[in-house]
Amino acid sequence: IWLMGADNQSGFHHCENWRDIMHTVPVGVLSRPDNQLAAGLSRTAQVFGRYRLPREAARLLPFAPTPAWTLLSGPMVEASSTEIRASGRWIR
Repeated sequence: IWLMGADNQSGFHHCENWRDIMHTVPVGVLSRPDNQLAAGLSRTAQVFGRYRLPREAARLLPFAPTPAWTLLSGPMVEASSTEIRASGRWIR
């Protein structure tokens, strides 16, 4: 599964080969503060809308034929992934 934050989903269509990526691997989009709505309305969401799994079916994403994606929400923190990696808090 390709995991990305909702902030990346908003501009994903600007990436080279973005359609190929969507057709190659299931995509899980993780909500980020202030970006969930933009991700759901993004160009990628529009083009691949019919392939979106409902949140309740997210556990099926690894087994779904591509293209397949879902937008997941849950508890959010303001820290960016860059900040988390730099802090080393993710290393056990």
